[in-house]
Amino acid sequence: MKVFVVLCIVLFAFTLIVSAKKNKSNDEEKAKSYKKVFKECQKKDETRVDASIIRKLKKHKQVDLPANFGEHKLCVFTGIGLLKADNTVDEDKLKKKIASAKPQKDIVDNIVMDCTSSKSTLQETALNLDKCLTTYSIEF
Repeated sequence: MKVFVVLCIVLFAFTLIVSAKKNKSNDEEKAKSYKKVFKECQKKDETRVDASIIRKLKKHKQVDLPANFGEHKLCVFTGIGLLKADNTVDEDKLKKKIASAKPQKDIVDNIVMDCTSSKSTLQETALNLDKCLTTYSIEF
């Protein structure tokens, strides 16, 4: 009987370890996915943004955005699946992203409502989404 209990405990612990490793690798894949898309967008002349501007934006410093910044954000957001070709934001993916930073459900729902409005062009929608996420300190 003791052997059975010990075996169950070992099996349970093993399952927890495997599950934790799987979740960690999924999080790493998501992060790499964003990095990969960002790098792809930076390789294209029409969507490249100077690295110094990106650094300043990450530090929340004031910068003059280049004319192609909307194209850049459109490239990134469509690449990671947040922005659809029909000029709408994928609310499910956005909720998952926001929930990882702000776990309170009511806050997540409010942010999603604020950040998912479509504008007249894809670029304007991408810029609006970026500005809204920045307002709520949601970063990728």
